[in-house]
Amino acid sequence: MLGFFILYIFIRLKSYILTMKKIIVILLVLSAINSFAALPDSVTNDINAQLEKFKTLLEFSYVYHKDSIDLDDKSEAALKAYMQALDDKSYYFPEEQYRSLKESNTGIRKSLGITQIVFADTSYIFRVDKGSSADTNGVLPGWRILSIDNKSTIKMDETSINNIINDTSLVASNIEFLDLEGKIQNRVLHNSPHVTSSIDASFMYNDSIAYIKTLKFTEDAGNEFEKVIGQFPKSIKGLVIDLENNPGGVLTAIADVISLFLPEGKQVIKTKSKHPDFYYDVKSKKDGPYIELFAGAVQDYDLGIVIGQRTYGKGTLQKHWEFKDGSAFRVTVGEYVTPLGRKVQKESVKAYDNSTQTLDEDLNNQLKNMSIPKDISVVKSTKGRTLISIGGIMPDSVLNKREARTKLTEVAIQKRVLLRTAFEIFISEGKSVLSMYPDFRSFSRDFFFNSTISERIKKNLLISSLQNDEMFEKDKEIMIGIIKARLGQLLFSDEAYYCTEAFESEEVRKAIISIKDADNLVRQE
Repeated sequence: MLGFFILYIFIRLKSYILTMKKIIVILLVLSAINSFAALPDSVTNDINAQLEKFKTLLEFSYVYHKDSIDLDDKSEAALKAYMQALDDKSYYFPEEQYRSLKESNTGIRKSLGITQIVFADTSYIFRVDKGSSADTNGVLPGWRILSIDNKSTIKMDETSINNIINDTSLVASNIEFLDLEGKIQNRVLHNSPHVTSSIDASFMYNDSIAYIKTLKFTEDAGNEFEKVIGQFPKSIKGLVIDLENNPGGVLTAIADVISLFLPEGKQVIKTKSKHPDFYYDVKSKKDGPYIELFAGAVQDYDLGIVIGQRTYGKGTLQKHWEFKDGSAFRVTVGEYVTPLGRKVQKESVKAYDNSTQTLDEDLNNQLKNMSIPKDISVVKSTKGRTLISIGGIMPDSVLNKREARTKLTEVAIQKRVLLRTAFEIFISEGKSVLSMYPDFRSFSRDFFFNSTISERIKKNLLISSLQNDEMFEKDKEIMIGIIKARLGQLLFSDEAYYCTEAFESEEVRKAIISIKDADNLVRQE
């Protein structure tokens, strides 16, 4: 599993600059069970022997175990255990779980389109999916759910309500709401398919820098990115693409997005595998005056400067096979590398040994206090810069890690104290805030709470039996920032949440002021 990191890239290619962070590449290939070359007799015999042992275990446990045995349930547990024994990314999927995975990769979700949350025995709408039945029927955040199909939800727990609204076997549900004006609203919501975009937020950070937030790469990601980028003003000088918490996506989707930022014919994805069926050498498919997407390729091609912390993570390639019953499994079949062959996957490290280093002086100084391999493999970039290959991406300039939040803040988030505070402000003052800030960008940039916000947070912390004045003073601004982001999400959309985070981010501000360095590198012949 990938540890926390921040990764930024600064690139100048024609009129665009890119900043990115949190890159995790997961390359998925979906397919059905197919045939392969005959296995050696010794392997076939061994497999048959293991199958016979497992069959005997099932039979004897079913007959003799003191409890009644659900063979399907126990067999699925055994299949999961076997796949996890291979490595932490190989996996067995029951039918329902695999169906959800495929839906998330296509970007098409079947649901009513509402997310609810329970406070004080009352269910509130927290968010509404764009394009869903709830959205087209005018359902809004803050509405209370009073009943579903004539069954009262008052004092019903959150899990029970979720089980009802997330039951996709139901064609439709008749839901009674109480809106923000105190009026009863009845809506018939359908479990209908609606598109969930790869792009969660896109806006102009300032007059010359655009920003895109993405949490996933669905099948149509390339077209979605191309469309959004085309809607920005032609005069923009920079583009920030934020990939924090993005777990990757479908192989072809990632290739499509990367292709937008490279001239035609450039290598965008390269994998290594012991099996020839899983070796990929994907070239960019489109001419485009944009920028290269991922950190390794940025460094390899000298398209910009990477700053942040050393990154490493899941640089492996999985292939999925589906059974006839809809269940499936995935096996790690290869690994992802940068165009110059540098691994993304974490490798074991040894202590730093200064006597063996032959790197550039600035890079050498930065590595002295870091845990890196004793013998570093190096490659030369297109313009002759020294790049180290130690598993993951070593930035060109290392940023300090974010200071950890206190335990008080972590528990307050877990107990939803900050979210509840945002809801209270939304219900009581939402109209007033909207009258002053007509769009999410002006809210994110210009809205500030008055001095009473601290006492309001303390009061809600105390209600949840949370009190630590020292921790509160240390994290007060962090808590206020989280509440502001959630309030923006309730007032406008998810875009307001990510916009608020971006305006509060020290890393983004660092990215903006570092553009000149990227410009100088790219202009270098």
